[in-house]
Amino acid sequence: MGNTIKLVALDIDGVISKSKGAFYSGRIVRLLAEMNDKASADRNLPPVTVITGRPSTYIESLLQAIHGFAPAVFEHGTGLYNPRDYVFKAHPDLICLDELEELKKIINNTLVKRGQAIMQGGKDYSLSLFSRDKSITPRLKELILEAGGPLCGSFDIIYSSD
Repeated sequence: MGNTIKLVALDIDGVISKSKGAFYSGRIVRLLAEMNDKASADRNLPPVTVITGRPSTYIESLLQAIHGFAPAVFEHGTGLYNPRDYVFKAHPDLICLDELEELKKIINNTLVKRGQAIMQGGKDYSLSLFSRDKSITPRLKELILEAGGPLCGSFDIIYSSD
């Protein structure tokens, strides 16, 4: 009887690495690469991939390190990367990418330039902001809504304090 587990999908921060910005353990990277090498040779073994909020280029690089060949999810589920074909796709429900670019410009010209927030780079289908001053972190969503005005109605704005 074959393995009932078909895929192992891991987050990066706090799973593959200890936390956001932490170094990878070479031992873990080697172990995941070995698991993928074995899965590539034996279809009864599940491959390992990643599901993350990180941008596409980040997961592309990580999949190379772990010999990943199964599709990976990036930018909080807004994108899918298929390393076999080297294809990056937006989620099919994303319809307001022009509005997202406009919102990024507005936030950059307000919150980022005022030194209130840092915008995580490299994202095409989502936007991640981090407050520079932890005292405004609870107000960051409010500040985004204020800066973006009616444009924010096109998006789900999710607040996370980590």
